[in-house]
Amino acid sequence: MQIKAEDVRSSLVVMSKYSRVKDDGTFENYDEIVDRVVYNHQKWLWERQLNRQLNKVEMDELDDLRNSMLSREQTSSGRTLYLGGTELSKKAETTQFNCAFTNVRTVKDVVDVFWLLLNGCGVGVKPRIGLTGFFKPLEVEIIDSTREHADGRQNNVETVKDGVWTISVGDSAESWAKFIGKILAHPYNDVYKIVLDFSEIRPAGIRLSRYGWISSGHVPLRDASIKIVDILNRKSGCHLTKIDILDVICLIGTTLSSRRSALMVLMDYDDPEWHSFSCAKNDLNKHPHRTQSNNSTLFNRKPSKEELKDVFDLMIKNGGSEPAIINVMAAKLRAPYFEGTNPCGEVLLTSKSMCNLWEVNMAAFVDREYDLLRVIRLAARANYRQTLVNLNDGILQEEWDRNNKFLRLCGLGLTGIQINEMQPHFYKRMERMAVLGFHSMAEELGLNECKNGTTIKPSGTLSKGPFKGVTEGIHSAQGEYIFNNINFGLNDPILPILKNAGFYSFENPYDPNGVIVRFPQDNSKWNLKPITQQSAVEQLNRYKLLMDNYCHQNVSCTIAYSLDEVDEIQEWLLTNWDTFVAVAWMIKEDAGEVKYKYLPQEVVSKQVFDDYVSLLRPIDIDGIVDTATASTLSTQECSGGSCPVN
Repeated sequence: MQIKAEDVRSSLVVMSKYSRVKDDGTFENYDEIVDRVVYNHQKWLWERQLNRQLNKVEMDELDDLRNSMLSREQTSSGRTLYLGGTELSKKAETTQFNCAFTNVRTVKDVVDVFWLLLNGCGVGVKPRIGLTGFFKPLEVEIIDSTREHADGRQNNVETVKDGVWTISVGDSAESWAKFIGKILAHPYNDVYKIVLDFSEIRPAGIRLSRYGWISSGHVPLRDASIKIVDILNRKSGCHLTKIDILDVICLIGTTLSSRRSALMVLMDYDDPEWHSFSCAKNDLNKHPHRTQSNNSTLFNRKPSKEELKDVFDLMIKNGGSEPAIINVMAAKLRAPYFEGTNPCGEVLLTSKSMCNLWEVNMAAFVDREYDLLRVIRLAARANYRQTLVNLNDGILQEEWDRNNKFLRLCGLGLTGIQINEMQPHFYKRMERMAVLGFHSMAEELGLNECKNGTTIKPSGTLSKGPFKGVTEGIHSAQGEYIFNNINFGLNDPILPILKNAGFYSFENPYDPNGVIVRFPQDNSKWNLKPITQQSAVEQLNRYKLLMDNYCHQNVSCTIAYSLDEVDEIQEWLLTNWDTFVAVAWMIKEDAGEVKYKYLPQEVVSKQVFDDYVSLLRPIDIDGIVDTATASTLSTQECSGGSCPVN
């Protein structure tokens, strides 16, 4: 099937982000993705909990869910679209989660973070003092991998002989997570040298048969490990500072393959290290890994005008976005257990807790309000079933599973909101219908009700892919004609196909393993007020409306502002402190002297847009064969319960 340039973005986003490679080397189509999610994953979760097969009424509900997803009315999270229903999702059930948060005080906490990132889950982190440097500085020796195939040993092998501590790293996600934990634990005080042996790790560019992502090879892990060892050497005999822990967490974030995972690092405003934290990204030439995390400030009290001004002054000095502000007081009113949030800030979490997201497309329900209410209930029930997982996977600490079973956190979101905006009372009806769905599912299963269930996430990728270009979450379009700049893994086999079809690409300036591809998007059909023409307070008032009438957790959105609006923004925050939890901030393109290395969305003129589209050639979607599924990938590479790296 030939796909025109104006349609290729949706098809390729679905293919590259959510479609798995089939036995014949071709990608799943969207119908096959949905069938896998509904009949292989949702059905499996439901039947396992009931300990019986579904009856006709229950199967009819799954059929309704499938039809609604195929009609682009709702979708599961991207995690579940990609891995739901696979054998891996039944062994490493963390793969189904988008959002997690944990305090990091111990070696096991770091292992948890790395394991979640390797499984595609975004993680929020709050550093705590507890980790220590080596007993004394160690010499370092590196053994690189020269492997050409995916035939390496999966488990780690550790030896200590004549004062030399050697760790040979296995070729599996479990081994990588445990390897970093072993370095941080450094149990030997009588060694003078550490040898890091990466010779068992497969080369870059191979598609991993269970996860389906593209291997990054050993080099990113090697480079991160060297820098982590350097931190432990410099802090020999001392505790790591919170900034050291930030560096360790960001460094492990650089090791991931073609499926990137997000990080957020949090610190209290009153923390002695806060000022250093707020300026952590000032010298990215020296610390490029720090781009891996969003950094946010936790306020445990209402700030004074001077303190709020202090944060905004630093934010603007740092480029206009960080450190963002999180209001712990308002978060705890919504979630008394609150300790932190996920990287995009839409879910309120305690330490070692997770949330799985689901989303409804408001743009699909113009003049169909009562159909929307029915789909909200259907989606809420499906979202609750996503909590029916076992997180005792042999890596994560048991607290993760206990918290999930107690909180049963759901994340039913909305996107395309500004295409089909509702009155406040109807958002309240939607919230009540969502609660009915969550609670009815819990009651039927005899389980805890979910403590919080509704949210709104940024919805960048899902809105571009399954929902075919609707406005993202609560956001309006940036302009009538825009270029979407979308990140792909450096070794993604779709990249040369896009380049051959005329799509412009460039290196991701924030991610050495990423390539940005430019996709055209025509928003003129929506007849919306562009974000550049909306004041910051207008955007914040829309945030407040959804927080007051629909959202249990938080509305994750980016507020675009001009420098001359900062005083008005600060006044709004102080006035609405009881409602405000957190938003992201971005200075408008033409504001002052602030420049970004690239923008996710670039507003262009119709002429520039049309000129670019004229250069693009159709792509044969059905003819794409994944050349990365080489015969060297063994079907036995997950033997012994070890899943391949990423």
